[in-house]
Amino acid sequence: MKDYKVTRAHLGDKPYARGETRTADPRKVKHLVERGVLVDAGEKAAPDGRNKAAPEGKNKASKD
Repeated sequence: MKDYKVTRAHLGDKPYARGETRTADPRKVKHLVERGVLVDAGEKAAPDGRNKAAPEGKNKASKD
């Protein structure tokens, strides 16, 4: 059994919320690790790649 950090809420043997720790058999959660839903508790999650500082799009109705 190995500890994993939950990066996206999902329903496993029980509901898991983002940020929780899940203990599981690596063979049974391999598909979740490959998809980034779980990461090894010892490593950091990869950034999601969104630029939160990007300017907002302009609306057609705006006078700018």
